[in-house]
Amino acid sequence: MLTIDAASLELQKNVVSLIVAGIGGLILYGVTIAEHWNRPPEAKLSSSRYVLWFVAMLIWLLFLAIILTAIYILNGDKMGVMLSFQVGLSSPAIVQNLLAIAANKVVKQGVVVDPIQ
Repeated sequence: MLTIDAASLELQKNVVSLIVAGIGGLILYGVTIAEHWNRPPEAKLSSSRYVLWFVAMLIWLLFLAIILTAIYILNGDKMGVMLSFQVGLSSPAIVQNLLAIAANKVVKQGVVVDPIQ
């Protein structure tokens, strides 16, 4: 298990990968916004809700891209620039897939409950 100092050093060595993943998250953000601008008027939100939604999506997609890339790096995976960019672009799909796998595992195996409780 990595100490906080070792994890910090590892992330500092891979700061370019983290930045590139953030750029991938920004591009995903731009694609998401473009999709919303092309919606029919009746499917659009009010202007005030759009501002809140734009800010929330910007923060969320950047955070998700950088955090997933950091997890890969701290797990010992080699992250080149292209792979970091790909993780940034596909970070919501990665999380969605991991959640689906976890849910399927719970459905198949059930939840183990301590008999003392």
